[in-house]
Amino acid sequence: MALEVEILTESKYNVIDQIKENQTLEFERIANWIIAGSGNFEKTHDDGRYRDNCNTFRGASACKDHIYKSLTLHYNHCNKMDCETCFIQASSTRARELNGKLKELREKALKEGVKIGMVKHIALSPTKELMKEILTDYDKFLKFRREFVVKTILEESGLFGGVLILDLWVKQCRTCGKKDYECSCETKDLKRVLSPHFHYIGYGYVLHANDFREKFKDWVYVNFGSREDAYHTLFYTLTHCALWRKDDGKLKPAYETTGFLNSKHLEPIHTVTKYIPHKCRVCKKPTRRIKRGLVRTGGKFPHTIHVQLIDHELELGREIRYKTLVRSYRIKNVEELREAVEKNRVRYEKYKRKKKKTESIEKAGNGEG
Repeated sequence: MALEVEILTESKYNVIDQIKENQTLEFERIANWIIAGSGNFEKTHDDGRYRDNCNTFRGASACKDHIYKSLTLHYNHCNKMDCETCFIQASSTRARELNGKLKELREKALKEGVKIGMVKHIALSPTKELMKEILTDYDKFLKFRREFVVKTILEESGLFGGVLILDLWVKQCRTCGKKDYECSCETKDLKRVLSPHFHYIGYGYVLHANDFREKFKDWVYVNFGSREDAYHTLFYTLTHCALWRKDDGKLKPAYETTGFLNSKHLEPIHTVTKYIPHKCRVCKKPTRRIKRGLVRTGGKFPHTIHVQLIDHELELGREIRYKTLVRSYRIKNVEELREAVEKNRVRYEKYKRKKKKTESIEKAGNGEG
C-alpha cells in the first residue's frame, strides 16, 4: 500500500514551510555574523561539502495496533544552528530545553509562595547607529550585552528572569522599501536588511513606554504579550537568530539566560538520564522500529515522503526511545526573587493608575467626560 506520510501537523507545517522559504533570502553582512540555517562551515569554506549524515533517513517506526496512522519517519541531525538542513531541529531542541527551565522557575517559585506570572515576549530595539560599531567586534558586543542590555535595561525595566536572543535583520521589500508586514506589492521581492534588536522571552513587567523612552533614549520596545507556554515563541525566534561564527567555523552561543533563569539563581541540583518513548499518536503506546516491510519510493523532506508498506513482510523490532537528561532545580535566592516580584507588582499597579488617568484626560478632552 502506497502512503503519503505528513511528517508535521498542518499548523506546524505551515510555520516550518515559511521558515524554509525565508531561509534563502539574502541577508546584509556585518563582520562574522550569520543567520541561523544559512550554511555549513564546510559549504561556505573550501570544498562545499555538507556534513555526511545531515537529514539522512534513519528509519521508521509504528505502533503494532495502528500501523498506518502511527507511522513516523526518523532522520539524522547534526544539531548545529548553522546547518542548512538541521537548524530547524536544532532550534526545536534548544527551545524545549529553555521552555523547560522557564516552567521550572515558575513552578519552584510557586512552591515558595511567589507568583511570577506568565512568560512575556518583548522586542528591544536600539538605533542602528548605536549598534554598528559594537557588532564589528564580538568581545565589545559581549560586554555591551552583559553590562548594558542585561544589567541596565532588563534589570531597571523589571524583566527579572528569561532568555535574551539577538536578531540582526528584518525582511524588507526591494520594490517599495517597506517591511514585509507593511508591503502591499503583488509580488514581494524580499531581502534581509540590518535592524538590530533583542528578543527577551521571560518573566517580569516592562516599564511604561513613556518611562522607558525617557530612561533609554536610543531604544524602543514592542510588547508581544504573555503566554503560558513559550516553546513556539522560542522556537520561531531561534530559527532566524544571529550567530557569530569564529574563524575556525565554531559558533558562539545563540542566546543568554538572564536574571533568575541564570544557573547562579536557578541551580541544577540533580540530573537523571531517562529514555523517553516515542508514542503512538492514537493510543499513546510506545512505537516500535520497522525492521522489514517499508520501502521509500520518493519525496523530499520536510514536505511529503512517499513510502510503501508491504504488509506480508512487515516486522516490528524494539521500542523507539530517546535519551534525555532530566534536571531538577532549586532557586538559590528566594527572598531576592520575592523582592523583585513585589517591586514589579508595585510598578505595574502604578502603570495601571497612570494609564487610567491618561485615558480619563483623553476622554474629557474629546467631550465625553
